[in-house]
Amino acid sequence: MGDMDDFTDLIRIKIKILHSTTQNISVERTNISMLLVDQVNVTDPSARRLRQERVVESGSLLCNLGSSLLALARPCHLKN
Repeated sequence: MGDMDDFTDLIRIKIKILHSTTQNISVERTNISMLLVDQVNVTDPSARRLRQERVVESGSLLCNLGSSLLALARPCHLKN
């Protein structure tokens, strides 16, 4: 019964991580959208560059989160 308890605990942990990650993705997506929409109004080249860098950083974060989600989605195997 111990393996089944471990498996259940692992699934619960994965669900919590997935929930937290999807919330972070939503926040980052909103941040990127706001930065891109507002960039039209920014005329200072250094401010535009800073916004662009922030968008690239956020995009990189989303890419890494996507990789983490794929890793979490892999099936769990119990020891026999």
